[in-house]
Order: sequence, then structure tokens, then C-alpha cells
Amino acid sequence: MKPLRYILLLLAFGCQNKDNPVETPTALEPIVPLKIGNQWFFQLSYFDTSGNVLLTTTDSFKVFRDSTIANEQWFVMSYYGGSTLVCTNRKDGFWSFERDSQYLILKYPATPNEIYPTIDATARFVSSEAVLTVPKGTFTCYKYEHAWTRLNGFKSYSYWKPGIGFVRVEIASNAGGKPYIWGALDLADYSLQ
Repeated sequence: MKPLRYILLLLAFGCQNKDNPVETPTALEPIVPLKIGNQWFFQLSYFDTSGNVLLTTTDSFKVFRDSTIANEQWFVMSYYGGSTLVCTNRKDGFWSFERDSQYLILKYPATPNEIYPTIDATARFVSSEAVLTVPKGTFTCYKYEHAWTRLNGFKSYSYWKPGIGFVRVEIASNAGGKPYIWGALDLADYSLQ
């Protein structure tokens, strides 16, 4: 279970109700809205190699304070009851600050199949828009793929709706030469200030 928590730290962290039409993502909003008090509630699930659910639990991300670093506003986000992520939005996407270095996590806006380097990854690219259903509702999102260098055989697939934030994160393993999704976070609810 450690790799999923580690990946979430680096990922940091679209959306609407099922009663509303699905909207296309727009480049006019940040992909992760950062404001003190913003909170995302999620369902965390682990699966076996056949796709059966082994364990389901709940948790949340919350922006609880901000800070100025090098004359720029950064936000501190908590998750897993005490872990933190320092992050900000810039014109080219969502960034994190770790060990005195800054890293691009999600390039946005981005074009389909665009490749760019990130911390601890070979490459990440933006694919075409994806429509998926999670406990909160049905969303049109941007899909990112991330191949991890330190976590041999692991990849993450994440789905994001600008103006709302993460909708789904899937962690894939290549155990036994057969890729499968072994962990997933699904957006259950959110509260934006």
C-alpha cells in the first residue's frame, strides 16, 4: 500500500453532479483549485489481479494554509491525517515544492500526447479527454499517464477536471507480466471556497 500513498504525495492531488450535463474541460480555470478551505473527499479501493475489491476506505485532501516562497504564493495541502504537500498553480500547470526544489506535476493547459518530465518519472503525457463515472457523478476529464522510475513496474493514470481537481487516480502494476489496476482513488465529494 505504500506505493499508492507515495504516488499521491507526488500527484497531490473534473466535476459535476449526475443531474447536470457533462462539460468539456476549459483552459480558463486552474486544473487544481487552490484556496484555503478547499477539500476533496475520496474513496480509496484496492483490487486483486482479477479486479475484485479487497479493501475500501475513505479519506480527504484539504488546503489548510498558504505560505510565501520566493515571492510566490504556495498552498499547503494535508492528507492521510498529517502528510502534507506544498503546491501552487502557474500558467503552465500545477507545481509542487519538495526538498528545496520545485517540480511540475500536471502540465496544463496541455495538448494531447504531450510529453514532459516530472519528478521521479520517465515522462507524463496528456491524452484525449475521458468521460468517467465516480461516486460524485459523471465527469469529462483530462487523462494523464505517469511511468515511475523508482517504483519498478508501476504506472499511474489520473483524471482531472479543471476548476474542480482530481476525479480519479488509478495505480497500475505489471505483476507477473500482466498489467492490472491494484489501487484507485475516486472522488466522492468536494467543497470549494
